[in-house]
Amino acid sequence: MSMSPKIKDFPPEDEDIHIEELTEKDAQEISKLLALVWPQADHIPRAWRQKRVLTPDQVISEMKKGFHYFGARFDNHLAGFYKTLLTPEGLLGEHQTVHPDYRHRGLVRAMYRQFVRYAEQIGASANLCNILVEHETMRTLVESFGFNPHGNPYEQAPGMLVQLYKRPITLPA
Repeated sequence: MSMSPKIKDFPPEDEDIHIEELTEKDAQEISKLLALVWPQADHIPRAWRQKRVLTPDQVISEMKKGFHYFGARFDNHLAGFYKTLLTPEGLLGEHQTVHPDYRHRGLVRAMYRQFVRYAEQIGASANLCNILVEHETMRTLVESFGFNPHGNPYEQAPGMLVQLYKRPITLPA
């Protein structure tokens, strides 16, 4: 079994992108971003996209149930975010959402870097995320952070084949 790469071995960090934990006061902005982005994600089945659009109350409810939202702001606007949930298998990251005006600026890479750091900070055993099987760019990105396929691809929703990726956390002795 190979060791996970150290943070210094990850893709370069963009000093201008700061990922912060979002709070209940950000729920309205999170909800607006979801409503903007997910209906346009034509590569994902409609029923799944519709479930991704949450109201502010649903976002707050998830936060109270243990989900942690992390995001970045550009020009004082929420440019993108993702959410995590600590499970017995590790820290699950999902729901990555980036405003169309802020794509291709390194935000996704910065969120994955922070996702790995957060898992290490809280003592999670691994990072976990699902990637669409046909999404070559995302697969390449997560692999650059030491994620590897875990198990077999499966249908997360009808017509949506995903691969679970896992990155074991190497905690200091």
